[in-house]
Amino acid sequence: SALSSLASAWEHRQDADILVLFYENIEQDHRGTVEAIAKFMDVLLSKSEVDRIVDQTTKGGMLRNHEVFACRIQARNAHKARSIDFDETKLVGKVRRNTN
Repeated sequence: SALSSLASAWEHRQDADILVLFYENIEQDHRGTVEAIAKFMDVLLSKSEVDRIVDQTTKGGMLRNHEVFACRIQARNAHKARSIDFDETKLVGKVRRNTN
């Protein structure tokens, strides 16, 4: 269950390789959360990069750019990142292909 997963993760919340986030905190301080995640991942972001990430991770930003969240595109990008050939005809399950 989600509660048992949280309980097991909670005991590791102070570990250097664990970042615990709460939805309520993300909602209250979206920008601060983006900056905290970048810091945790040791990624240096400019103000404009933070601005862009904040915008793209809002509901409005995701609705404006909904194509990038299509399962087919995610599958293609995952294959590309791993240098694996991508064959759309073999997609099954939740990943949908464009039939047009």
